[in-house]
Amino acid sequence: MKEITLAALETQLTVFLEKRYGSAIAKDCIEPLLYAEYRNKIGQGLAKLLNKKFPLSAEHPHSALNIAQTTSVSARVVAQNLPSYHVAQTAMRTCAELAQHSGIAVVGASGFNASVGALGFYVEKLAQQGLVAHCVARSSAQVAPFGSKNPLFGTNPLAWAFPTLKEPVVFDMTSSAVTFSYLVSQHLKGEKLPENVALDESGMPTIEPKSAMNGAILPFSESPKASGLSLMVELIAGPLTMGQGLVGENEDEAWGFFIMAHKPDLIVERSRYFESIQKICDHLAQLGITLPGEKGRAFETVIKNQQSIQLDDKVYDLLAGLHT
Repeated sequence: MKEITLAALETQLTVFLEKRYGSAIAKDCIEPLLYAEYRNKIGQGLAKLLNKKFPLSAEHPHSALNIAQTTSVSARVVAQNLPSYHVAQTAMRTCAELAQHSGIAVVGASGFNASVGALGFYVEKLAQQGLVAHCVARSSAQVAPFGSKNPLFGTNPLAWAFPTLKEPVVFDMTSSAVTFSYLVSQHLKGEKLPENVALDESGMPTIEPKSAMNGAILPFSESPKASGLSLMVELIAGPLTMGQGLVGENEDEAWGFFIMAHKPDLIVERSRYFESIQKICDHLAQLGITLPGEKGRAFETVIKNQQSIQLDDKVYDLLAGLHT
């Protein structure tokens, strides 16, 4: 691990990405990458740069997005292999604009072929604008669902965020035991996987990251419920975003992003909503219960106070231009 100041990190990352995509798209990529790195989201931060199919890969990085408003409360974003972060950020901004105008909005995005990163980033952005938000994302076949040893589903993350009188409550999880980026990170570091998170190519349990990369990740629990939750993400972020068929049939059509937001006063008075949710949060805090999102926010506070962070050696060297 190598230490770097936040100022130097942000400068190097900006230079690295602007050379490839220009300032506007680079900014859309930098924000979620640093969010994940500063919140200690293992496998969702700068380690993604080391993946051969990292979220910044794109065949046509300067092509235009097609944003079609399908109704007063919905829109569809179709990319042409643009960086996935840029696609998701565009969908999130479109969702925010429609929700602020109409009270509720849903937006689906497709046409990209890599991870959009930590979903908590997108829903927290919406919650900071006073909106209740939910999003899910679908990826290429990496997870063997309950009853199968073959990868059929994506890692299929999901997230919610609720605005409060203080910081938003942000819940962000993957429906798989680990992410594919985590496998890549462990492989590059030469470290093993935990038990019971992956299968090798022959369908046998493995703790070797490379074997898991050629095999399958398992759901987050052995219960059928975990696979059921993953399937719901498949259905929401697949058919509802122009995805087709089961993941694995056509990898280019496997990726999808669905985001929804609404004003909290659609059903109850705004003041009553905030009073009620704050009472819940304060009561849980008094009991010593950590709310979703608090640990990551605390980690970020430490990072920001010390104005430096430890980076993986390979990530550090990549951004410093020591290797490509």
